[in-house]
Amino acid sequence: MADSPQPSASSGQPPVPLPDLSAYAGCWVALVGEKVAGVGATAEAAQLAARRSRPRERIHATVWVPEPDLPGVSP
Repeated sequence: MADSPQPSASSGQPPVPLPDLSAYAGCWVALVGEKVAGVGATAEAAQLAARRSRPRERIHATVWVPEPDLPGVSP
């Protein structure tokens, strides 16, 4: 499972485009193909949610969705 923002497809195919994940800012998201299958506070939680919602499908990637940078807000 990849932790990169742009999961690559196997077999030398071009990378799969990511869906709009802005609604999941600050969370881990597990993807099945181009669809969100699970969301969680950790990568493992997102994968578990994906396995529960789509037990027969393979998770293609697990990605962290960064929170947007807000002007005037410092960490």
